[in-house]
Amino acid sequence: MKTFELTIYWFLWISSLCYALYSFINRSKSLIQLLDPKDVAKGWPLIGGFRDVSDYEWSAIRHTFLKNFVFIVVYILLTQLITKYKVKYLSHFFIIYTSLAIIKVLNVKSLLIVWINIIVSLVIHIFGKQYLCYSLFVFTLYSVHNSLIFPVKTWLVLNERQQFLFEVCMAWLNAKCLSLSIDRIKSHTHMSLKSHQLIQCLAYCLYLPAFFTGPIHQYNTFISDMDKLKSDWTSDRLMAIVGQIFRFTFWTIIYELLLHFVFSSSVQFYPEITQMLDTWSLCGLGFALPLMFFVKYFILYGSVATIAMIDGFEIPPPPKCIARIHSCVYLWRTFDRGLHLWLTKYFYKPIIGSQWNPLRKLLAGFICFSCICLWHGMDRAVVVWTALNFFGVSAEIIGTSIQTTNIWLSLRSHISVEMNDRLNALISSPFFAIAYASNLYFLSNWDVGLCFIQRIFTSFPTPLLPTLLIMYFGCNVSAHCIQREKTK
Repeated sequence: MKTFELTIYWFLWISSLCYALYSFINRSKSLIQLLDPKDVAKGWPLIGGFRDVSDYEWSAIRHTFLKNFVFIVVYILLTQLITKYKVKYLSHFFIIYTSLAIIKVLNVKSLLIVWINIIVSLVIHIFGKQYLCYSLFVFTLYSVHNSLIFPVKTWLVLNERQQFLFEVCMAWLNAKCLSLSIDRIKSHTHMSLKSHQLIQCLAYCLYLPAFFTGPIHQYNTFISDMDKLKSDWTSDRLMAIVGQIFRFTFWTIIYELLLHFVFSSSVQFYPEITQMLDTWSLCGLGFALPLMFFVKYFILYGSVATIAMIDGFEIPPPPKCIARIHSCVYLWRTFDRGLHLWLTKYFYKPIIGSQWNPLRKLLAGFICFSCICLWHGMDRAVVVWTALNFFGVSAEIIGTSIQTTNIWLSLRSHISVEMNDRLNALISSPFFAIAYASNLYFLSNWDVGLCFIQRIFTSFPTPLLPTLLIMYFGCNVSAHCIQREKTK
């Protein structure tokens, strides 16, 4: 595509996003007084005003991190000392220190539940039956988000913040238990659980940096990294780690600054307020929610990856910017890379087997999105979100299959490369818009998502056609970014 045309697309896409975000920020200033006082707090002295404190996930993790900062620093220092002088005891250290962390952050009862979960998983995997491991995973994950575990939660006596952290860490823990079980069964090592193997399994499940926040890293990768840990600190390694620390500290400050202006987290709790937004402001909310979600997880996963890098482990990288991704498939591959690789290895590929045809891919995709729906609680908004994403991914799979047919190849031979790119962007635009709409269901609730659908997608010709035109610009920008990544 010609540089001038591509520059126009970049300018129009970025301008549209910025104006929509500005419209939402400007409009939300006059709506702050309608919010619950608990959702806002006084801003920093140099900025003044208010800041959004309604994102419970960020508040819980931020509070826990700051409260236990010294505990984390001590962990990093002790890990380096043990790696250098007594590396054979590093797995033991992981088990003991994370157990202490669970007691410190949650309580002793929570530690007991964690250990019972791990032990049950280990016992079941010894039988060598993969279906038993998958059944345990589904049952445990369902129980975490269901009333089945309510008596357990009552017995644990956790406050609201601790309950949130408990549910999250149990989801990650069971994903790791499944990885451990399947990897050991496939390698035919499940029948032999000697003391050093047991210690490795426990160390994997209780690796502290990723225990409460993720991302998921696979068992075989963890064991491989354990076998090649190095205590040598070269200047390049030191500079890389210092650079990462400054990088994610910088983005943490940026995120905290954004909370003084972007009140998307608090506004999304009030469907009646979203009804008061004009079209541009509503689209600004539709962009602000995934933008803030991306920055938050960029910081969380990036910080975990940095600590793991210090330890000598390779953790999946943080997500890529959602503002330049139009493909549902590409988004799911790159946003939570660890979850994608985990789903691909333990669900997608086993279902496809050797039959890489569109129907088998659709079936595997359906199972993967069902797992994602279960992971996030299966409420009405989550079901719609996963269904729309499955629709988007399925459409791309079918589209890719069509592009290999003789009819499509014949059509492509009669048009230029630039025209083919424009045609792909035009076809992708509605699916790109649906992807943004689906995020509103996931990141807000059913009512806000429905409001967005009714206001934007059922109003013809405006604002539907202008919205699709802007999405067309975005598809061209995204396709250009993806193409550049492939050629690097």
